[in-house]
Amino acid sequence: MRMRNKKIRNNRKKLKKQVNVDNKKFILIFIAILFFLMSCATKIVPVKTDKIEISDNFALIKEKDYDLAIRHKEWNQNPKNLNTYFVTFYVILRNKSDKKIELDMNSFNLLDSEQEQYSLYTSDEVIDVVYPYRDYFDEKYPLIPRSPNELLDIEDQFQTRDTGIKNIRFDSFTFNHLLPNATKRGYIFFEDFEIVEKTNIKIIYKDHTITFWVE
Repeated sequence: MRMRNKKIRNNRKKLKKQVNVDNKKFILIFIAILFFLMSCATKIVPVKTDKIEISDNFALIKEKDYDLAIRHKEWNQNPKNLNTYFVTFYVILRNKSDKKIELDMNSFNLLDSEQEQYSLYTSDEVIDVVYPYRDYFDEKYPLIPRSPNELLDIEDQFQTRDTGIKNIRFDSFTFNHLLPNATKRGYIFFEDFEIVEKTNIKIIYKDHTITFWVE
């Protein structure tokens, strides 16, 4: 009987050890796959020119009255499907003058590798695209859940949608005016298009052309 118990304990130890080894192998394989996917991800990086400096993947334009920094940056929060519909860039604009600067969405345009032109979407337009069925959550037409679980599901969907809308509104670059010595920052949204590797994308801001290379 003792021999049998000892044998069982030894088998348990071997099994536990094998499980630990298998878990370590799984973690290592997962990390390797993650690094592989990251290395394969398309990168859109700015190109340095005589008038454009590069810092931390930002293209920098320095004028007498303002500084502009812009980089490609994917949306990484709710709504999770935003990158399906839009190509996003992150903008930082600083007013160096003692006068208010009026901001215009038409100041930004994008040219793809085929010279197709794209204009910006407002935050409201982005919300309309990402959340096309807004009446589904309209308080004027409340849904009547058929079970407690369905009620929880509706509440969860509403909360996720509400958080996504707030994220878009709060993190978008706003176009109205920029006060003297003030700074604005946020995402700008272009309609999604085919991004071809080993080609150029161009952002046009006023009289400046900012070239991004697709790796």
